[in-house]
Amino acid sequence: MQATGRLVPWAADKRFDAAKGLRLLADSAVKKVGTVGAGSASLLPTLVVFEKAGLLEKAEALGSGSKSMQDAIEAVQRGKAQVAILSDDTALAGSMKGVGNYYLIPENVYQNELPGHAAVVTSHGAGKP
Repeated sequence: MQATGRLVPWAADKRFDAAKGLRLLADSAVKKVGTVGAGSASLLPTLVVFEKAGLLEKAEALGSGSKSMQDAIEAVQRGKAQVAILSDDTALAGSMKGVGNYYLIPENVYQNELPGHAAVVTSHGAGKP
């Protein structure tokens, strides 16, 4: 996910209505949520989403810790998770058209937790494009 990406809960099964937003994560029928793992830029915003849903203490048990968003999608499709937290770009990809349902989580929920980008130019590298 790019730093400008937005997060969505996504469900393939119509019994799980993503339009519930964060309340869907608290649904007792949701036993697992497909999430990205520790190496992903969207891990921290995902944890903030769990916190806003009142589920931070259950995040480790609920989250699947997938290696990628594609793995999180596959966890849902294989029935290992009921919902996935994805970037909106992933949910809107052509391969996802007509597959499942999603809800755009308001950016103000996690915006301050998105990783920024920075660069440093040292005097040693200043003259080297």
